[in-house]
Amino acid sequence: MTIDIKIESARISLEIISGSVEQACEDYKNVLDNYRFITSSPMEKSYLISLGTLLARQVRKQPDNFLKFCTSIWSDSFKDGKEPIGSILAALQALNPDSIISETIKMCRKAKNTDDVDILVSGFEPVILRDPHKYFPLLKSCIDDDNIWVKRLVIVTIGHIMFRHKKEDITTDCLELLRNELSNESEPIRKATSWIIGSYGVRADQNAVALFMKSFADCENPVVVWNFTEVFRRSKITIQKEVSDILIPLFEKWSASSNDNISQSAKSALRILKK
Repeated sequence: MTIDIKIESARISLEIISGSVEQACEDYKNVLDNYRFITSSPMEKSYLISLGTLLARQVRKQPDNFLKFCTSIWSDSFKDGKEPIGSILAALQALNPDSIISETIKMCRKAKNTDDVDILVSGFEPVILRDPHKYFPLLKSCIDDDNIWVKRLVIVTIGHIMFRHKKEDITTDCLELLRNELSNESEPIRKATSWIIGSYGVRADQNAVALFMKSFADCENPVVVWNFTEVFRRSKITIQKEVSDILIPLFEKWSASSNDNISQSAKSALRILKK
């Protein structure tokens, strides 16, 4: 016995379009429960992504109802089935960017963990990726938000902007948005910032990253230096010689710091840079 994803998505879509959003949510929950019963396991992410893709194809027929469906299943009762939300929000954003971006931020405030945020990223960033400079003021406002999940939403989006465009000016502007977060002691933010710079910034423009780090030459914050060290652990790509020539003196200076945390982080980075 299997659950036919096309049949289920068609049924749920028709209910949403007709205005029976509560019934659609209930039937969606039943799909999750039946899947667990049949397989004796949580629903696979790939199945949920496929379901989201099928539902997203129907959003033009009744956008408001599909948005209501998204906000409803974002509640705790659907914690194992949130994956389709990203695809649906992305499709809705194409119809009404500003409204959906705003709604996505509201939903992000209710996130429970990094997985929740990563689902919302795919619904938050499509329009932003196409014209990042237009949305930099919004990203700046959001990254200054006190909510750590809203911060993470923006941080991940910034990484995708850098990787999509791979232009020095855009990479530089994106890194500036991250400046204040480098000293953030919250673990989800600290790890996300170093991950984004290492996984996306370094691949987008190594020189821009090096010059950004150099602007912290007088910094004596161990969290910042740790972040920069983690950048090289995460990048896993060869650092260009001209970039190493900028960075090695910087980390050598930090390696001589009287602060043991700064010194140890810097020495760790130097071992990577001097390979």
